[in-house]
Amino acid sequence: MVPSEILQKIFLIKHQENTGTSFLVSINNKDYLITAKHLFPATLSFKPSVNIEILKNDRWVKITATLLVHANPNIDIAVLDLMSSDQKGNLFDLGSEGYYLSQDCYFLGFPFGLKMDDIEGKINNGFPIPFVKKGIISSFVSDSTKMTQIFLDGHNNPGFSGGPVVIINYGTESQHKMRIIGVISAYLNEEKIIKTPLGNFKNNENSGIVLSYAFDHVFEIIERK
Repeated sequence: MVPSEILQKIFLIKHQENTGTSFLVSINNKDYLITAKHLFPATLSFKPSVNIEILKNDRWVKITATLLVHANPNIDIAVLDLMSSDQKGNLFDLGSEGYYLSQDCYFLGFPFGLKMDDIEGKINNGFPIPFVKKGIISSFVSDSTKMTQIFLDGHNNPGFSGGPVVIINYGTESQHKMRIIGVISAYLNEEKIIKTPLGNFKNNENSGIVLSYAFDHVFEIIERK
């Protein structure tokens, strides 16, 4: 079961016309929102000030943050520096370690913008509750640029981009039950040919392979600033 200390750190965000998922973490006593880089224009330079909106009580609340990205442009992670230190730590672990091939995992977000509302603020202070999906760690691949991708066997949907990949801390000495190991980026499409009396048509289907990037890249992004 994914506990409240994870659920209450997931937020539905919007930049211009793009919506996606983000999650709040504390690193070195500073607050950051983590999300997918592809929610932002590729033309943005490093460390620009950006205006984003977070959904609360069914209304979009505007905030300003500093956008940080990785030196490797292929890593689809964005770190939003909130210029605050309110969290004072996390009730979960962070980092791409302690996970194994075929291990169960969870990923959280807002597919198609769907959500569980918390209008009265009794569950999550008015912020919507994300969807939770389950998969397994299918593969993890590092290349010569030291980019690590974690592939999941699951069923991703548009809207989960930027959400966390979470595992249970099996066999570790940590006091925390859960660990965030990755950031959701996309799912791989499978092209299929549909034969009809009018001819053959190509159709893209969700392959069930989910692409995420290792959370350790977040540390590298923050060190870059």
